[in-house]
Amino acid sequence: MINMGIIFSTLIGSLLSGVDFFYLSLLSGILFVLVAVLVWIGLPRIKIGVTGKSWMQDIHTIVKDTPFITYTIILIGYYYLYMQLFLTIPRIVEEITGGRGGVALIYATISITVIVFQLKVTSLLQPVSHRFSLIGFGSLFMGIGLLLLGFVTTTTGIIAAGILFSLGTMITGPAVLDIVTVLAPKELIGSYYGFNAFSLAIGGALSTGLGGWLYDAGLRIQWPLLPWVSCFIVSLLVCWRMYRLDIRTGLYAQVNE
Repeated sequence: MINMGIIFSTLIGSLLSGVDFFYLSLLSGILFVLVAVLVWIGLPRIKIGVTGKSWMQDIHTIVKDTPFITYTIILIGYYYLYMQLFLTIPRIVEEITGGRGGVALIYATISITVIVFQLKVTSLLQPVSHRFSLIGFGSLFMGIGLLLLGFVTTTTGIIAAGILFSLGTMITGPAVLDIVTVLAPKELIGSYYGFNAFSLAIGGALSTGLGGWLYDAGLRIQWPLLPWVSCFIVSLLVCWRMYRLDIRTGLYAQVNE
């Protein structure tokens, strides 16, 4: 559901791109407040165990967890791919189609594919215990979809690339959430999730910063495939490293046992 929410909100954002930024900001703030109220009223209060340790002690414990740290570092590559959705993908699609309508099309393709097939894909892959490898192969599909964007010149090609990318996100999304609960001690799940979020922060920053620079550099050197080939290489690295992590730490990946 988280994956569906993120993708669907991106589609809505593209449709609202012509609205004045002031009103968009105001609407976003109201939605945050509304969600906070709904959470406060609608969700049950959960009793949590407190270890009595400081956050520095939690960090010290986490950094000694080699499989988890390795996993978090590899996830930087995954988020590098995922966050292309918010910068380079809209740019290339707008260039191909000549307008913002194409951006809405790619977001609609990804959104519809995820909404229709996410639960089915999750159900089919649930018995697969090698969750690291699932993230790796899902990232590879994302990389192939991004590479395809560098070659397409038609609306049909954009849709095909969008479907491949969305398939990758459907494979990786649930597995990314599963792994943390498997690796983390029950009393430190919150700290583990917090630390794991560094992968999103760093991967997202690299995606918008380095990804945007590679896009512009590709145009300067007249090789527009540069950012997309780079994404494909990143996806290969993520796939390989996740597979290796699965082999080395198979015990950690057995989420169904």
